[in-house]
Amino acid sequence: MKRLALAVLVLCSCGTTVLADELPSDAQAYIDRRKACNYCPSE
Repeated sequence: MKRLALAVLVLCSCGTTVLADELPSDAQAYIDRRKACNYCPSE
């Protein structure tokens, strides 16, 4: 069961990097803006 979970995790992580290059420009712009909103304020 742990092997299956690990295999799924690896496949999902590999797939997202490949698909990120194939996104339309407006979708990529949204992702970039969304990433900029995810920050940790300094403590």
